[in-house]
Amino acid sequence: MRILIALLFLPLAVLAGESRLVKQFFGQDGIKNKREVYAGEMLEHYLDRPTLGETLPKGIEVSLRALEKNPQREIYAVLLSKDGRSQDWYIYLVNDQNKWKISAVRNLALPGLFFMVLQEVQIKANRTKEEEHQYQNMLLTLQLDSELKEFLHKNIDSLNTIALEAKTSQEKATESAKHLNLNFVGYESTSGIVDVNIGGILDNSVGYLFVPTGTEVPKMSDDNYIYIEHIVGNWYVYKTT
Repeated sequence: MRILIALLFLPLAVLAGESRLVKQFFGQDGIKNKREVYAGEMLEHYLDRPTLGETLPKGIEVSLRALEKNPQREIYAVLLSKDGRSQDWYIYLVNDQNKWKISAVRNLALPGLFFMVLQEVQIKANRTKEEEHQYQNMLLTLQLDSELKEFLHKNIDSLNTIALEAKTSQEKATESAKHLNLNFVGYESTSGIVDVNIGGILDNSVGYLFVPTGTEVPKMSDDNYIYIEHIVGNWYVYKTT
């Protein structure tokens, strides 16, 4: 689990039941009974390691929102904020014999190479057109969930056009997407889903999905779509790993 910033204050009023586990995981006191409340990779690899909250300094604000809740599993988005800086995390809980357990924790794990390239482009005084596109694209890739949703709202007409173009020409749709500093556009003919990729490296990517009415939205999981959230209409925002 990669930690870029640290945080700690969870409003008790919004917590109940299994979400208390999330509070404990991101709290400074940590979890004492890990063997009882960990499952899957958490039980296998993190039993003897401190929780994320135990590694964080004081003065943090932590807020939760539920992405999925059903009898088998729950997924929460966790926003960590301090001194004007924030980061999104995603935590997965499973119901194991009527007991909720933490099975995985994720965030967008971009490699060091991404940030090295970003720094190189950032310090250039006179960027070429392609370098400026790359720079703005990388900045957009690093935006918070809330900022990515706001970006789509602001550019909804252009993105709807891109979704239409993708059905006949992914090349034309990608060209239109680049005007918004996006990366590329993919189209799945069987489902009709349009993937407007914002950016990232290899499997660690961020983007928007246009999911036609009646088509099933891809499922979230800790090994593929680590985050999917509805924005407006047929549009969703996603992150992968």
